[in-house]
Amino acid sequence: MNNNEHLSFYYNMPLSRDGCEEMYVRFHRFETAGGTADFGTYFNGISIAKLLRYTDISSLRISFCVFGRVKADIAVRSQDNTQTVIFSEEKSGSFDIDIRLCDIPEDSVYLYPVLTALCDGVQIISASVYLCGISHKEPSAAIVMCTFRREEYVRRNAEYITAESDKYSLPIKIIIVDNGRTLSEADLPDSVTLIPNDNTGGSGGFSEGMKAASAMGGFDRLIIMDDDITLDIISIQKLIGFLRFIKPQYADISVSGSMLFSDMPCIQFEAGGCFDRHGVQKGYGHSFDLSLPDKVTENEQEHNINYGGWWFMCMPMRYVDEGNLPLPFFIKYDDVEYALRCKLRIITLNGVSVWHERFDNKFNSSAVYYNMRNYLHLCSIHCDDADVAKAVRIRLVEHLCRQQYNMAQAVLMGYEDYLKGIDYLKSISPSENHAKVSKLNYRFLSEQEIIRESGVNELSEGIKISENTVRRKSMRLSFYSALLPSFLCRKNAIVSTTDDRKEMYYKVGTAVHYNFRTHNGYITRHSMRAVMKYLLKYLTRRRK
Repeated sequence: MNNNEHLSFYYNMPLSRDGCEEMYVRFHRFETAGGTADFGTYFNGISIAKLLRYTDISSLRISFCVFGRVKADIAVRSQDNTQTVIFSEEKSGSFDIDIRLCDIPEDSVYLYPVLTALCDGVQIISASVYLCGISHKEPSAAIVMCTFRREEYVRRNAEYITAESDKYSLPIKIIIVDNGRTLSEADLPDSVTLIPNDNTGGSGGFSEGMKAASAMGGFDRLIIMDDDITLDIISIQKLIGFLRFIKPQYADISVSGSMLFSDMPCIQFEAGGCFDRHGVQKGYGHSFDLSLPDKVTENEQEHNINYGGWWFMCMPMRYVDEGNLPLPFFIKYDDVEYALRCKLRIITLNGVSVWHERFDNKFNSSAVYYNMRNYLHLCSIHCDDADVAKAVRIRLVEHLCRQQYNMAQAVLMGYEDYLKGIDYLKSISPSENHAKVSKLNYRFLSEQEIIRESGVNELSEGIKISENTVRRKSMRLSFYSALLPSFLCRKNAIVSTTDDRKEMYYKVGTAVHYNFRTHNGYITRHSMRAVMKYLLKYLTRRRK
């Protein structure tokens, strides 16, 4: 145990990621007298309420080096977004500001510096934050990534994390499980451990990485991370700094990294979630714009989080050492099931996050199969009264009304495989089963291919095709429409794959399911025969 030891927490200068500069520092005419540089941001603010609750930190030091003279304020923001300045002094050159935590107002959520230029030409040369308190244990973490034929992403992330970790002396080790067997050790930094593996999906790949980390020994933390994310090393710095001072009674705490959208880097997908005993799933912080101060504060609010996405999840290594490994779900819900089984105590921290492509950009029939099958297994293990038949029926009807008959078949395949039991899931070959399921995937076409094959002569975002435009009807009518003979369904429709409703398919004969972000999609055509076929399959299976 080390007393009164100053350790680097994170370096809070803005980095060059286009579109999210205000998540680092909000500059307002800082190059002229009276201009400001506000560090009360998602990445650079200090989660003071959580530091007070979960760590043995007694004070912190904020260090600056500036060219020119500034007024340096230290401000705190409360839950109602009221800002209070607790320190203010004119400074120049290199200077430190020491803040005792006992002097901070009790209702403070976020702490941050604000610099005001007192002359023209002021520049910030460097800035950093140090924590001071009782360090019970120096954390060490194994980062496990699972990849399948995403060589470019993996190389980039491995090289970046390794270089930045060496620069800041972060106690981490990277383990990469290669499910595609397309990487060699020469592709990666020397310190990275590469494990070739069969294509057992994310859950199987992470299992192999977990076992390897446990066998290596010496790690008290495990960080599960997707291969195709973009990471700022500040996330790992903030995480390690937090873990260094964590109180003994919270030693088993896990930290869930938030997911931000790659194409809208200020927008958050989710900051942890809750899966309840009735099979209802709720994520927190959806669609928060984290360039806004009020959303940054709101995002620090604590919720009843019982799972975190494995795009970035930090948990105690002891769960793996005790033999806990993910169920062979391949993909989907493996992270939720694992967290519920281990009863993880989870929090989030602003600034601990990754950027990731939207899931709906990759959505296809195979994802529908895994979502259905694994959700049902999850409910059977961890829920009291989830209505399995209703869950299947809702998803089946959703796809039938959208003319997504391959996806409807995937729902039923997932249901049938679930009914065979968890032992069947453990006995099958993940790669062979995935190959079978993937045959149901729609072939995504380019814009030119869609125009050629669908007969629709124009595709663009927000297009409205005069007489062929679909009017929204009631959901009941959309189901009746699915049961109509095809000669009564003659309209064409272009419908967003990421933002549609069943009513949009009312009396539609040919539907172009188009992703306006990726500019590709697939074509479906109305079939009353297919609707009846899958409804009868469902009813027959339910009676058995």
